[in-house]
Amino acid sequence: MTRELDVRLRALPSVDDVLKANAAARAIDCFGRSAAVTAVRQTLDATRAALRAGKTPPSQPEAIADAAQRALTSPRGILAEPREPFGRDGDHTQFKGIFVRYLHELCQHTGNPAYRAFLLANADSVWDNARNPANQFGVRWAGPFDTADASRQASAAEALIAAAALTSA
Repeated sequence: MTRELDVRLRALPSVDDVLKANAAARAIDCFGRSAAVTAVRQTLDATRAALRAGKTPPSQPEAIADAAQRALTSPRGILAEPREPFGRDGDHTQFKGIFVRYLHELCQHTGNPAYRAFLLANADSVWDNARNPANQFGVRWAGPFDTADASRQASAAEALIAAAALTSA
């Protein structure tokens, strides 16, 4: 290991340092500490692996998006929050919509086909699995429908809007 690489690796924050940040505190509140720790660890691990391999590490937004996709998806690849079955409040049920809105922006910026596929798969699942006969959407995008409220509808709408934008461009 070169001295420069060693210095760069040592300069990376620890998991605890990252979790002390305000954004991380909000993520912990939404997802629970274990999911937030997993996402941060995966982001830092990807950065370390790229540096050790002599490659350019992913940008911070890409690293965060990739880690969130790995840590917060169902086995079928659909976005799922750890506390999802409980849908405690409007903030909690709204987070997936916020995530897909900004992932769509990142997808437009980077052109990453994996982000496009992820967004389209989630929109398809929202439409096919999280919708009731009255065309209302629940919090569990992989299904089954649970209940409808304004934040669940807005969150699902973000997924559908992102997919519509990706397929009409």
